[in-house]
Amino acid sequence: MIDINTHLLTGLDDGCKDFSDAGKVILKAKSQGVTSMIITPQEDINSNISANEIKERFKKFKQIFSKYNVELYLGAEIDYSKDCLIKVFYKSLLSMNDTKFVYMNFLNTKEEYDLYRLIREYLTHGLNIIIAHAEYLNLSEKEYMLVKNAGAYIEVDALSLFDKKHKKIVDYLLKERLIDFVSSNVKSSNDDYIMDKAYKEVIKRTSKDYADLLFLRNAKNYLMIGK
Repeated sequence: MIDINTHLLTGLDDGCKDFSDAGKVILKAKSQGVTSMIITPQEDINSNISANEIKERFKKFKQIFSKYNVELYLGAEIDYSKDCLIKVFYKSLLSMNDTKFVYMNFLNTKEEYDLYRLIREYLTHGLNIIIAHAEYLNLSEKEYMLVKNAGAYIEVDALSLFDKKHKKIVDYLLKERLIDFVSSNVKSSNDDYIMDKAYKEVIKRTSKDYADLLFLRNAKNYLMIGK
């Protein structure tokens, strides 16, 4: 499995507090069959730490944990604002593993936005939006379908597969095969890390082929191969 949303770099967001904490998460992930993880620190246009500084920190982080035999990659979870596009385009904000895929969180913004227009605008600039925690947006079924058809990619958190609050919309997204990625959103070794449980749940509710797509093949094909 490949986990595309983890907050393991210290001092950047509300993620792991130190290297020991991060190491425990990596070992827990490895024990569940995760072979690769994308580190996605929270970023926005007002971030005090530059993309280059994050890259330097990640380089050190990757060296420290190289012996764990879990491949580590760098991305970002970007809090949306209208000025994100130009910063992503010129790499002041990080894409996922330096690809054309942008992992974007719309939950923290106070700005109004037209999601369909944004998706098309990013595509025009050669960028693909992965909607982070899409189940939390509380769109209608029709709106989720429109977003998908507009060209967005949809990610949901592993925990949401078991959360009654999100059951209806997650059931719909699974039924219509609208989800592209399932990830942990892990921030601490104290968090429930349930990627293996979530993988089995998707198999039970859909098929092994679709589960493999969400937990491995999409991440591999879009975010790692041919970047």
